[in-house]
Amino acid sequence: MREILFRGKRIDNGEWVEGFLFQYRGGQVGIGQIKMNTRITHPDGNFEEWEYINVYSLCCPKVLPETVGQYTGLVDKNGTKIFEGDILKFHGDMVWDGKCVVEFGQNDFDGQSNIGFFVKWVAGAMKEWLRRDLGYLSNETIEVIGNIHDNKESPEGE
Repeated sequence: MREILFRGKRIDNGEWVEGFLFQYRGGQVGIGQIKMNTRITHPDGNFEEWEYINVYSLCCPKVLPETVGQYTGLVDKNGTKIFEGDILKFHGDMVWDGKCVVEFGQNDFDGQSNIGFFVKWVAGAMKEWLRRDLGYLSNETIEVIGNIHDNKESPEGE
């Protein structure tokens, strides 16, 4: 079972946030986070009786809808989580080296129709394979090098 997690770029400050997907009444999208803060208190100034109180708070910053991407459940060779919209560098032998973008959708490959996370090759020797199941790649050979929202220039080329 994989972790259900989303990522989006905040409207107010441009920072990336991770959490659960949330929609406001007006249709705007947010990424929700539940945070726990532990407070230490002592009743009536008695320093021998400390209490630990867990305080939960909900933070749900609004994000740009076009930047929302789901976590694939996979990590790269550095332990970085791989999200939809990430640009990956594939380090293999000379035949397999290239760059690809993570997408979610339907893929028809080898006579089978599947829905899930795929990579779309954008540079390198495998560019003719337009889409391939993300699970096909080994996490020891892939590295997140950016995403399609922060890297406005084409991910093609070196």
